[in-house]
Amino acid sequence: MDKNKYSFQSADDEENDKFIQMEMRDLSNQRKDFDLNENNINEYLNKNIKNNDSNLKLWDIDNGTCISQIVQKKIYFLRNIKEKIKKNKRNEIIAFILSISAIFFYIISLKGCYGDEVHCKSILGLGYYLKIIILTAISGICTCLFLVLLTFGKVSSFHLYYLIPCFFILFLWDNGTSFAHHGYLNFVEYVAILLIFYPILCFIFLMIKLIRNKKYYIYIPLLFSLIFIFVLYIKQSSKCSDWEFGLNNTKIYNNEKEYACQIDFPKSCYLNIFDGVFNMTKRLNLECNQRDDKEKRMLFEYIKKYNNPYIKNPNAKKIGYPNLNKGDFPENQCNGLPKLSREVVYNLVDMDDLPPHITSDKIPETYVDFTDYPGDPDSKYGKLHFNIKKNETLVNERNKNSENNNVIFNNIITIFIDTVSRAHFNRKFPKLKKWLEKYMKYNSEDFINYQFLKFHSLGIHTVNNLKPLIYGESLLSPNGINILSYMKEKGYITGQADNYCQTQPYPIRPEFYNLNITRELFDHELISLFCEPNFYRADNPLPLLKGNAAVLRRCLYGYDTFHYLFSYSKLFWRTYSDNRKYLRLATMDSHESSYELIGLFDQPLVEFLDDLIKNGDLKDTALFIFSDHGNHMSPHLKYMHSKDFEIERIMPFSFLLVPKKNNKYKNENFLDEFYDNLYKNQQSLSTCYDIHDTMIHIIFNEGDKTKAPYSKNGTSFFNRINDKFRTCEDFSEIYGFRPPEDEHELPCNCINNKI
Repeated sequence: MDKNKYSFQSADDEENDKFIQMEMRDLSNQRKDFDLNENNINEYLNKNIKNNDSNLKLWDIDNGTCISQIVQKKIYFLRNIKEKIKKNKRNEIIAFILSISAIFFYIISLKGCYGDEVHCKSILGLGYYLKIIILTAISGICTCLFLVLLTFGKVSSFHLYYLIPCFFILFLWDNGTSFAHHGYLNFVEYVAILLIFYPILCFIFLMIKLIRNKKYYIYIPLLFSLIFIFVLYIKQSSKCSDWEFGLNNTKIYNNEKEYACQIDFPKSCYLNIFDGVFNMTKRLNLECNQRDDKEKRMLFEYIKKYNNPYIKNPNAKKIGYPNLNKGDFPENQCNGLPKLSREVVYNLVDMDDLPPHITSDKIPETYVDFTDYPGDPDSKYGKLHFNIKKNETLVNERNKNSENNNVIFNNIITIFIDTVSRAHFNRKFPKLKKWLEKYMKYNSEDFINYQFLKFHSLGIHTVNNLKPLIYGESLLSPNGINILSYMKEKGYITGQADNYCQTQPYPIRPEFYNLNITRELFDHELISLFCEPNFYRADNPLPLLKGNAAVLRRCLYGYDTFHYLFSYSKLFWRTYSDNRKYLRLATMDSHESSYELIGLFDQPLVEFLDDLIKNGDLKDTALFIFSDHGNHMSPHLKYMHSKDFEIERIMPFSFLLVPKKNNKYKNENFLDEFYDNLYKNQQSLSTCYDIHDTMIHIIFNEGDKTKAPYSKNGTSFFNRINDKFRTCEDFSEIYGFRPPEDEHELPCNCINNKI
């Protein structure tokens, strides 16, 4: 009704306002007892108006009947109530439709494939994931709209009934991680949508409400304040003021007068804005110590599914994982992971009833124990144990190799962290950064750390960099001798711990297999554990939630998977404490789209390194800590085509920690020359070729490239890198760099010599 239809000329407004407020309270109380509609509003009006016009109906107003001012106000108020009742009925219907729609779309999004995993993957493809995402998103948005109506009192609390089926469907119906039952993926997406869209919709609704009520003095300052805060946050977060700095505030040096690679710095760092936003592990407060028998049931389910012939007792307590370096396991060629995972499950053994083919040299080094030990309530859910026995035959063989082979350092450790840029290292590794700064040039008497500020990726994928690292050859080359073979020749015992299901770090391409690329395995390794169904499964359609690409915390038998990497590495190192050795420790924890999970790796890594220092394990050791490339998986960053994303993608981090003293060279200036070159090379463009050549230099103790199997394209960090021959053109012409996939992808980041 038009409020201006009436003119209030002589009444006491203050008195009338008080009267109307009383009537509102009275009407509010009476509304609890009956539903207000057009009939009982008229009854209410006739009952409460005590004057000469007491028999008037609402329609009398439209006939122009002259009534008292108070009656006019009451009628206007009651007509507003009538309109609100109509709106409330409409809102009730909308709320009901939204709740039913949310439940309906969520249920149909749970539809799975019940066939063989290979069949499911072939018929579903990418559309399978897209369908799940779209249907779950619709369900989540419907729920957000329903909650907004409930939050602002637009519907009655009766509609909380929705929470009953919602709770059942989300938490009890389907929480699986297989093609047939994939409710866990739906659940995580559903929760993410609620966390993002619900506050946004509440804010929009509040703004609309304030505007309609013409409370400009509230919403205009509030709106401008929020915009100001948002803009300020964007500007501050996107600043790149510290981008060009490394450890101890060492600055990337660009001398325009020199031919050396001059790094291009981003002006806006949008990755800083998204830092922490998609940390689902933190938002969901996920921990690894919440135990039940789900992992045990899963393991035995797949033992039965893959017809394992070696575990005959369904109540076996100790399950041993096969040593991948001791058997004929499939290569991790392209799509070899599902096959390898099945083979690992097929070859699991009962440690209390070992089959005849498990000889003394093939006894599993890793096993899970489901024994229920008194005083340890979690033991029945499974605890992992490592059993590395010193191979005396191997030791004697390698000692013979090392007798006449003088090396620079008797021990080498490479810690490889996949998918971490130099800038992201500064974001996610504050503790490791501080630890490395303790060993910069003048900060320690025992060790010295070097940072390679212009370290470049040879491609946005791991294989582009691991082939040069391990073989000293480009990805496209059909040749290559694995550096492990050289290490074994020089007397090194080799071991690796890698939480990625594979037989070797570099997957040999099928067309190159059995050609001129050598297959070399480590003497000891922790790999097969991460092929088991509780971590990686051939029929797992949800790599975003479980496995080596998961955005959620990667737990296994009560601990983060990286916990086992450090435990196994320490045991290997102590087992061969008196022997020449090489350890490769690698993690895929940053190989995921949220770019957040790797932050959990920081503190445990520092504790591992502190333990090595404390026990004197780094006295004669070269320690490499590096990555292969920056983030290339996050769709919200990739498709922005921001410059900082492209630069970070091709500029990973690289460090080398070496002892300051070495007894083999105590009377020579040998190491001084090495360290001088290391210091200068920090500002030179470097790649994984150079890490490969540095390890060759260490084990051959020979700086002449003609007298040791160096790569054609690298230079040992102990020798001076010739900056004149380090250009972007080298990446495509010499390094075998994979061409960019699109116009936005940078091949390398030297502004003075673009391709």
